[in-house]
Amino acid sequence: MGRSKDFESEEYIKESIERFYKSIKINDSGCWVWIGCTNEKYGLLRFKNKNIGAHRFSFEYIKKQKIGSLNVCHTCDYPLCVNPEHLFLGTHKDNMKDAKAKKRHAYGEKHYQQKLKLKDVEEIRKLVKSGLSQSQIAELFGIEQTGISAIMRGINWKYSSPDEYDIEILLKCLHIMIGKLNTYKLLKLYEHVKKSLL
Repeated sequence: MGRSKDFESEEYIKESIERFYKSIKINDSGCWVWIGCTNEKYGLLRFKNKNIGAHRFSFEYIKKQKIGSLNVCHTCDYPLCVNPEHLFLGTHKDNMKDAKAKKRHAYGEKHYQQKLKLKDVEEIRKLVKSGLSQSQIAELFGIEQTGISAIMRGINWKYSSPDEYDIEILLKCLHIMIGKLNTYKLLKLYEHVKKSLL
C-alpha cells in the first residue's frame, strides 16, 4: 500500500505545477491551451484527489492569488485557456455580465428554452400596439400571456428594438386571426389595425 501524499507539502504542489505545465500548448494568441483531460468545456487537473478546473489551478498556484468562492473568468473568452494573465476573478453575476457584453451569453432566440424568434417578437410588439389583447397574442404564438407582458415591459428581449408598423405583418396577422374570432371581434381588430396605419 502506497504512502499517502501530503497535499499541503511544497513537494506535492511543485509536482502538480510540473504536471500542469506538461498539459499546455501556447497558441498564436498567447492562450495556454489545455491539452489534458476536460469536461468538454474546461480543462481538468487531478489535484488533492479530485478533478479541479485547470484555469482555477492556474489562477491560484501559477498566478498565486486566492480564489475563495469567486469564479475565474477569461478575458480571452477561450474556456480551455489557462494562461494566468488571461484570467480574472469575478462573481457569477460579473461572469454573466461579461458574457453578455461579449455576446457569449445565450439570450433571445439562442436560449435553449426560447420558443420565439426575433421576428415573432417584432410581430408581437406590433400586434399589442394595434390593440389586440395580450391573451389573444399569447394564444397565437403558443406562449403564456405573462411572456407577452414581459416582452412589452422590457424584461425579456430587451436587447431587441421594435420597428415601425409593417403592413405585410399586420395583414398576415389578420389572416391568422380569421377563424379564431367571430365577425364582431374581427371588425374591431380591423378598426384597430386601420387606426394604427393612419
